[in-house]
Amino acid sequence: MDHFKPKSLIFYAVAIGSVLLLFNRVTAYGNSNLQAPQNIKGTYPIKAQNLPECLGADSLALKLEQSGIYLVGSLMKSQTETGTSAEEKLPLTGEWQGGNLSLSGSITEQSCPEDTQVAIAGSINQETLNGQLIFNADPPIEFTAQRQTEAAPQEGH
Repeated sequence: MDHFKPKSLIFYAVAIGSVLLLFNRVTAYGNSNLQAPQNIKGTYPIKAQNLPECLGADSLALKLEQSGIYLVGSLMKSQTETGTSAEEKLPLTGEWQGGNLSLSGSITEQSCPEDTQVAIAGSINQETLNGQLIFNADPPIEFTAQRQTEAAPQEGH
């Protein structure tokens, strides 16, 4: 019964109280200061003027995947009227911070010059992406794209 001495009880009470106080402070800080970034995952069709001829498309689609502030995107030729889409995808990586996104990558299209760099910078307001598409050192191409909703997968299919 050495565990019930006053010194032992005071030690355990202080230890447990300190842990509870620390947990309370950390929880309060997290609730007030830590916020998840806005969800911007989706497909954004880009209808822009003056796209490089080597892409062979009048419009592109930007498909974004998101993990916190980190983005992985695919820039691909938009769907044609028949509903099929090109298999070639141009991979992009970037970040989403403070309402602004930035993505960059290389074009591997055989018809484009080797080491063609592409960058996308813009901001998203609700469901609308306002941005610039930059190929190498060419002047930026302004665009506006509306996020498309993706159909939910059906169970059992």
